[in-house]
Amino acid sequence: MLHFTLLHRVILDTRHIKFFSLNTGVSIYDMSETFYNILLFIPMGFLTPLCFKNIRLKRILFQCLCISFGIEIIQLIFQIGFFDINDLVNNVLGGIIGYLLFTLIEKELKKYGKVLWN
Repeated sequence: MLHFTLLHRVILDTRHIKFFSLNTGVSIYDMSETFYNILLFIPMGFLTPLCFKNIRLKRILFQCLCISFGIEIIQLIFQIGFFDINDLVNNVLGGIIGYLLFTLIEKELKKYGKVLWN
């Protein structure tokens, strides 16, 4: 996660904050950036319930939001990217998808008397 969000970035000469785009056109770059931001947080949403037995969706949302916000703040402060509200939304969405995948797999395994953790 750190590699993609902080370590491989080029230092910019200015600081930028990007809010939701009102652009009606969607480019391939925008779609791939959205996809990668969602994909980046799916493992967090999936693996966190494996580490903490009684964790709920609200907690996953909060953790994903805090970590994503921290990454965006670091990018803004050190001028290694944009502070982008879209990234926050997409990262949280990725965490939700990961958590939903976890609960779906857990539910299916319970049908067969298996558990993901003890």
